[in-house]
Amino acid sequence: MKKNSLWNITNIHRLRYELSLENPIRANSIIYPNKIANSSFDMHYVLEMGIVVKGRIQRHYEDFTTILEPGDIWICGMWEPHGYKILQPNSKVIVFAVWPQMAIDLKFLEAPDFNGMSFFTTPAKKRLSIPTATRSDILLLSKRLDRIIRINRPNQVLWFRLLFIELLLILKEAWKIPPQTETLTSNSYSVINKAIQIAFVNRELLTEEKVAKICGISRNAFNVYFEKMMGISFSKFALRHRLSSAASQLIRTDDPIKAIATDWGFTDASHLSHSFLQYYNCSPAEYRNKFRK
Repeated sequence: MKKNSLWNITNIHRLRYELSLENPIRANSIIYPNKIANSSFDMHYVLEMGIVVKGRIQRHYEDFTTILEPGDIWICGMWEPHGYKILQPNSKVIVFAVWPQMAIDLKFLEAPDFNGMSFFTTPAKKRLSIPTATRSDILLLSKRLDRIIRINRPNQVLWFRLLFIELLLILKEAWKIPPQTETLTSNSYSVINKAIQIAFVNRELLTEEKVAKICGISRNAFNVYFEKMMGISFSKFALRHRLSSAASQLIRTDDPIKAIATDWGFTDASHLSHSFLQYYNCSPAEYRNKFRK
């Protein structure tokens, strides 16, 4: 699949949100008074769901870029890199940040096929497909949500939860997502998050077998859980992190490429160069020269 030409993993920042089981959701209304020429990229543990209320927003995912207008939504899963650019002055968005456990726990006896996490694991292009007729419903919901944010209504977090569920129901009817016969348990998500944290703090090459052992599950189960949740294998995710870190070091320091390769778990400079060509379409030396001009 062709990679988004604007995608640059060195620009992705890890964000932290002060959410928890006791404080599982928040919503913010944001107005951008000016266009933003450069795209901003980030990733985070919490789930993200946003509504475009006014203006035009460009959203970036790894394999494609799209433009969203009023009534459109965007969704980002756990640790899913994404980016945005503001295309019109005075664009307005409302953004939900959701603790994953809250979405996992959305189970209803009267709707046994409802899976709160399915919205965040559906392929990104599918997530942004909103029928025209549905946009008016989303904009009506955004007005109610905006008012609750502005007046700091009593039981605000409960209202956020209710409107979040209502938005999911609107999307469920619009997308016609088929029932999933298999869902991951809450413990599976904890395992995945632990594995991601291991990747972030280690520089060496990590095998799936080693990480699965640290997480206390079999390699086969780990591979299934990770790819089902993240959409890519753990080995690819960890490689992307090491490449991003090596690329950053290329720009920030004068360290020899051989030393940088060793620092980030590549067998030698040739191994780093081969991986670099696959992700950046250039050699480490070319990358360093390009970004130091």
